[in-house]
Amino acid sequence: MKYYVDSHENLIIGYDNKIEKIIILDDPINNIYRGSVQKKVKGIGTFIDLGDYIGFTQEKISQSEGESVIVKVIKVPSEKEKALKVSRKISVTGNAMIVFDDDFIKVSSKINAEMRNNLLNFAEHNSFKGVLFRTEAQNIAFESLKEEYTDLKEKLNLLELEKDRLPSPKLLYKEPIVNRINLKENEEILFNDLELFKLYKNLVNSEFDAEFSIKYIPELVRELNVLKGREVALPDGGNITIEKTLAFTVIDVNSKGYNAINNHEVVRKINLDATKEIVRQILLRNISGAIIVDYIDSDEQIKKEVINLLRKELKQDGKNTTVHGFTRMGLLEMSRKNRGEELSNIWIE
Repeated sequence: MKYYVDSHENLIIGYDNKIEKIIILDDPINNIYRGSVQKKVKGIGTFIDLGDYIGFTQEKISQSEGESVIVKVIKVPSEKEKALKVSRKISVTGNAMIVFDDDFIKVSSKINAEMRNNLLNFAEHNSFKGVLFRTEAQNIAFESLKEEYTDLKEKLNLLELEKDRLPSPKLLYKEPIVNRINLKENEEILFNDLELFKLYKNLVNSEFDAEFSIKYIPELVRELNVLKGREVALPDGGNITIEKTLAFTVIDVNSKGYNAINNHEVVRKINLDATKEIVRQILLRNISGAIIVDYIDSDEQIKKEVINLLRKELKQDGKNTTVHGFTRMGLLEMSRKNRGEELSNIWIE
């Protein structure tokens, strides 16, 4: 996999024969700010000045208007004029773990039971608190995990001390790029921003090219335009259409262009092919909120296969997406937690 970090287009793209991952470079999700309480509205919540953004929370804020408060961005609305949702519960992310201002110890559901128990025992033995082990933790030596925990805990403690300092508002913390993309040792990463490159120049496979632009790489542009488009073709015929509304996202599965004799097998094949592509589109476009899928009408067995495949494919998204099942009208319902800005807000063809 090669990652392209394009500061001009505000995108990070992971490419390996096709686009595998897309991250918005300056997405404010998970940013931690020292904000200034702007307005407290009784019964509604508190608006907080974050500098480039306005934050909003319904959590109890003890500070008065004009005073500083440390908050983390937990949701970015699709409508840019709306305030970011923020929380007083802050955390910092590392390669193998996320450390919170809390007491729990948790392990990613992607890690097998034996390794999960080993990590829990290790954490308890070393008095870890407020830690969530990420999937990568299973590939890292315990001594390195201990070092990372110590480093992240120190960062968290320093953030707590920032509340009464100046200026306010101020961005205090942004997740490092290598943590956001889970960069592996053999993966390349190309920058066109010198200041960003300097931060990561110690990476073995990092490169700098001031002239590089995603817009000059035809295969990336073609795929990005498809991801921005309404219709996506399936590999063996048929397609899906994606429509975004204010309330939810509607995905329609169509059999157009598919030729086969056995109708039952046609429906099964298209619906399963569509399921894999739907997951890919949701993750790459970063679609969140309520999602409705109108599959080709099928029997209960095919519906069961669709749900099982959906859940399998969505494991890569952790616990961000919940599959609710088929309605009486045969529509598939699912919902995805907000993971920051959607691609449609960033990429302009």
